[in-house]
Amino acid sequence: MISKAEKLNDLAAEDKQLLQAVLGLFAVPQMLEQIEQEVAGYGERLLRIEEAQCLHEDGIRELEGLHRKQSQALEAFYRKQSCMEEASRQQTLLSQQHYDRHVVEPLTRRVFPLIDMLSDASKNNDGQHLDILEAIQADLHELLAGYGVEPIFVSVGDIFDAKTMQPVHFVPTHRVTKDKTVEFMVRPGFRREERVLRVAMVGLYRFENPQSITLLTRKGENHE
Repeated sequence: MISKAEKLNDLAAEDKQLLQAVLGLFAVPQMLEQIEQEVAGYGERLLRIEEAQCLHEDGIRELEGLHRKQSQALEAFYRKQSCMEEASRQQTLLSQQHYDRHVVEPLTRRVFPLIDMLSDASKNNDGQHLDILEAIQADLHELLAGYGVEPIFVSVGDIFDAKTMQPVHFVPTHRVTKDKTVEFMVRPGFRREERVLRVAMVGLYRFENPQSITLLTRKGENHE
């Protein structure tokens, strides 16, 4: 059996719980207000984050635009540099060609007649001073070699080449195989790299048909 004191204690506990529940109901609006404030704070934070993200994206786009402009500027610079280098090479090449055509080649051409004269003197020499003449010829050939000039020698039996030879004498022949071949060399030629400065002068075989010659001779005799 429950005593009166225990009953009073139970009632007091119930009253306390009821009071706490009532007080809790009065605190709900405050809690809702606090929640609304926190939600508003979160919203402001989200807006700031979105603004920062937009600024970040704008910055990235700006950096990409600057990078494109930088790449275009570098490409334009490299193109101009390449054009300048090509122009410099062309200028150097033209300067070298001008020097070769107007300085080196005229100078070396003046040496060719001297070599011819010394060669003729050596052939017609009776043995006196032959070593001196040959030594001077060797010095002149060495001088030409210093400028890249080399002689064009032609041998007997070589096939005629209009780029490097000029016939100054024709030797008739009845052999077809000798037609347009070298019979002897009169003067050597000279070249500088691929450029021929003087062609070699040669005597050239020229084919003549014996039957044609006989017919012409008979016609001449009959006419007489």
